[in-house]
Amino acid sequence: MGYTPVLALAVFWTLYSWAIILVALRIRLRKIHLRQILQTSDYCILGSLLFAMAHGCLCTWMIAMKLKSHRGLSYTSGYPEIEVAFYMGFKGIEKYLKVAYAGTLIYICSIYLSKAAFLAFYYTMYARFSKNMKAALHGVTAFTVCSFLANMLLNLLWCLPLNRNWTFDRHPKCPAAVGLPSLVTGTASNIITDFLLMIIPLALLRSLMLGKREYIGIAFVVFLGSVCIISAAIRFCGYYSIMITKQSQMTQISIDGLILWGNVDIAVALIAVCLPAFRVLLRNGRSTSITERSLSMRNNSIVCRGRGSCAGNMESQVELRRMEMEGCERSVI
Repeated sequence: MGYTPVLALAVFWTLYSWAIILVALRIRLRKIHLRQILQTSDYCILGSLLFAMAHGCLCTWMIAMKLKSHRGLSYTSGYPEIEVAFYMGFKGIEKYLKVAYAGTLIYICSIYLSKAAFLAFYYTMYARFSKNMKAALHGVTAFTVCSFLANMLLNLLWCLPLNRNWTFDRHPKCPAAVGLPSLVTGTASNIITDFLLMIIPLALLRSLMLGKREYIGIAFVVFLGSVCIISAAIRFCGYYSIMITKQSQMTQISIDGLILWGNVDIAVALIAVCLPAFRVLLRNGRSTSITERSLSMRNNSIVCRGRGSCAGNMESQVELRRMEMEGCERSVI
């Protein structure tokens, strides 16, 4: 499948724009409408968004460098990636690989901060979990933390000194990002943690009284999690092909495709982690509104009884009872 630089830029910056909008709306609901302080999950999402923007800017620079290198090339050899490499020169390639190495570390931080936001959200419902679910949540949290540390350490320590990841002159070239241990560990841990984070809400469905809209919302979040898993698998196939063939022109997915699917993974994870909290925030806001209206109507009813009679007092009592029942139903959900 062919990927053009313009397509890659358009797709992942569109997804990033949606992620920024959702994160901004989430913070606005939390701070302005509900007047609550930011929670741990909110800080994790903000951190993930910050790293995501940094990753997107680095990838944009890489694509721009590639487009600049394409000018004036004939591509008569049949190996466009090699022609671009020779046109950039060793210094240009070293700069390109240095940015790619930094982007790999930033990618890991952004992805795992999104996972941490999911875990922090689950811990807000910790009191409602069964004993087995609590143990499972602790296990998933421990596995996620260990996966993050393993990925960071492999990418930082696999090639020492660090400049072996991008230099050609003094040391053999050793890019940790396409090393088999870091590649397999990173992809496997990313997919497994995504799968475990999707299993937790599915395991709670039996104990929750949910309506049709809630089930649709959960199905959509699971779909987004599946997109993250698929994008991670596609990245693995592309990097594995590069590592095996040693020639990126032989791969079935271009460098632009690798950049695209890496950013899709980050952006979709941010969108997915915002959606469940949106439902909770909106429900809490609706419950607060119902409670305030209920108290106001109850006070008016007491005043009416004190004065003897009020027109429509019976209708007020019926409306009060209806709102109280609605609030009870939502509190169960």
